[in-house]
Amino acid sequence: MNDYFRRLATIVRNQHPELSKELSAIPSVTVAVVNLAFKGDNLLKHDAFGFLVPPLEDKPILGVIFDSCSFPQDGHTVLTIMMGGKWFSSRFGDSPTENSLLEIASNEVKKTLGISEKPFCHRVSVLRDCIPQYIVGHHDRVMRIRDYIKKNKLPLSLVGASYDGVGVNDVIMSAKEGVQNLSV
Repeated sequence: MNDYFRRLATIVRNQHPELSKELSAIPSVTVAVVNLAFKGDNLLKHDAFGFLVPPLEDKPILGVIFDSCSFPQDGHTVLTIMMGGKWFSSRFGDSPTENSLLEIASNEVKKTLGISEKPFCHRVSVLRDCIPQYIVGHHDRVMRIRDYIKKNKLPLSLVGASYDGVGVNDVIMSAKEGVQNLSV
């Protein structure tokens, strides 16, 4: 259980079962992240941040970030491939091997970007339950959680991607608001 809202749910379960239940009900998905490094500049035609793959494309990847376009790497091409999300288990099973994820990512890079050489360096990470899913009713659930915390005067602030936005800017704003709302 890598997600913080579920850890928090476990911590408060005995004293605040209602709060624990609400926190536990926020769904999340697993993502595999594959970093690949190639010799040479293989993105001359693609000077961009990267791309996202719409679900209707029915591909095993969610998107690719062109790291070396944003942060030059001494003539190397560095990519970050994100895979899975909602479709993690149906695409890769519950416990895919590092090699199988690497192979899938490499094949998609070859098909999409035409990079056929093998990477000279790679890293594969599976981030379990790392992206909260904002399903219908999420906003109401977060309001109930905050109301419960306020009503019970708990010394607790909800900050992070699980509540008010998954983007970096959302998380920064969440932390800023959390600090501003602290009463000393």
